[in-house]
Amino acid sequence: ERQHWGPLERLTSDPLPDINPRLAVDGSGAFAVVWQAFRGTASQIHLKRFDGEKWLPETVEVTRVAANHWEPAVSLDSRGTAWVAYDSYRNGTYDVFLTPVRADGVGAESTVAATPRMEARPTVAADSAGRIWVAWEEGQPNWGKDNGYVIRQRQPGVPLGGVRTVKI
Repeated sequence: ERQHWGPLERLTSDPLPDINPRLAVDGSGAFAVVWQAFRGTASQIHLKRFDGEKWLPETVEVTRVAANHWEPAVSLDSRGTAWVAYDSYRNGTYDVFLTPVRADGVGAESTVAATPRMEARPTVAADSAGRIWVAWEEGQPNWGKDNGYVIRQRQPGVPLGGVRTVKI
């Protein structure tokens, strides 16, 4: 069967920014897209599904904690659960979290990595055995706190570039 692009469709209508979209496909034509949505005073992670023929009408708010959430990633498992990984600054350092989104709603959030180190920019995969894998970047504590007023409170600060390792 020949595939073709359909018409351009707007998925959000809020005037505030929607950035960092990521997409996952389930193999049957259905997919889910997640993104970082700026609403109010904090950025939250949102999800929208495509059932293979049309976008479902609801947009799911995956995160609801009054803190900034960043860099979402999504994977679909064989049961249709969307596994959404993201980092958050809610604890005063970047930590990685994972939340399942099923047809009946948003499941309980799990902490993947929450230490004084910088844990950010996750990616997620569901394997054929139903296991969920999350990988993320890890940096030194006090990441991005190497200048200005903040360095007086937290020493030593680590520059934004800094050394990174990959964790799974």
